[in-house]
Amino acid sequence: MTLVGRAGRSIRYRSDDWVRGLNKVTPHWPVPPLTAPVVACCVYREVNAPFVRRMLHQLPDGAEVRLHALGAVPGDLERLTLSAGPGLRMPLLQSLLDAAPVAPDAWVVVFDDDTDFARPGRSAFLDIAAAAGFDIAGAAIDVRQPRTFPHTRVARASMARTVRMVEVGPVLALSPRAIAQVCPFPSDSGMGWGLDVRWSQLPGLRHGYVDATPIRHHGAVGVAYEKREETRRLDDELARAGVDSLPDMAQTFERWPVWSRRPPWL
Repeated sequence: MTLVGRAGRSIRYRSDDWVRGLNKVTPHWPVPPLTAPVVACCVYREVNAPFVRRMLHQLPDGAEVRLHALGAVPGDLERLTLSAGPGLRMPLLQSLLDAAPVAPDAWVVVFDDDTDFARPGRSAFLDIAAAAGFDIAGAAIDVRQPRTFPHTRVARASMARTVRMVEVGPVLALSPRAIAQVCPFPSDSGMGWGLDVRWSQLPGLRHGYVDATPIRHHGAVGVAYEKREETRRLDDELARAGVDSLPDMAQTFERWPVWSRRPPWL
């Protein structure tokens, strides 16, 4: 399928499987690849090791991977697993970041162990996030997949969107500017509920979702841990932000359509 874009430029689109409900078209022109270092962190369970393995093949070439195992460590992941044992997500992720210096120009990617990118091969998620000027970026979730907020669902014919808040998972990217403001993660942040609300209040950071690289979420949301304390933390952060309810945070502002070479906010 070929359409004529702005200035008469011919744009070729590739249709994907409609049943899977992905973002249906991608532009012919490439997005410049991210050249900065990447540190990717994940806290995983042995049962979800297959999804972790798939994600490792979808990360940028040369990404530094740091894993923490909540239980047994599969042999093929042993080299990348820096620590093991029980614990909560955010303190364990911070321990992975503390395990070795992170370059000042590096991006940090945090991904849950029950997710992967819907399209095979190396993902352009970070390339598009950087091209969009995002500081806190999330990968939009494929339709028919478990999600918490409606604005995290992939938007069709969209490269990316600016939003009020990016959820703290399942796939989160932090630019060097964001890392300087949000790290280290608070020691009492548990599974991370409410951190995204707190981060939405930080000045000078652009929040956004990348739609062109949708992810699949293979597990139900929040069933693997006790949510009472997490809910309390979330309520506290909403109160500090002066927000009446969580849906008020699920706002989309501007969209980068697939027929445009650049996002409108830049």
